[in-house]
Amino acid sequence: MYGFPRHWNETIVKYADGSIYKGHLTRHGQRTGIGVYIYYVPVTEEVNDRIECLGIWEDDKPQDKISILRINADGKRAVVFDGKWQDAKI
Repeated sequence: MYGFPRHWNETIVKYADGSIYKGHLTRHGQRTGIGVYIYYVPVTEEVNDRIECLGIWEDDKPQDKISILRINADGKRAVVFDGKWQDAKI
């Protein structure tokens, strides 16, 4: 599987704030390997936009090449960021 260690588990994590992570975790629960972090941004009281941060994770942070997309309620996508990302928090 892409040369990643076998001890990484592919899973879905739902956080208390409503965000979701789909991808690889270490046995200690840190985001590591390939994954997508999804969270929602309120636009109005009834409408949320979805933000997807897709890429490679290390030590629970996005690393290397990463893409951030904003998807509105109509399904229109906009690329917010696409490039090299290092030691940043999402």
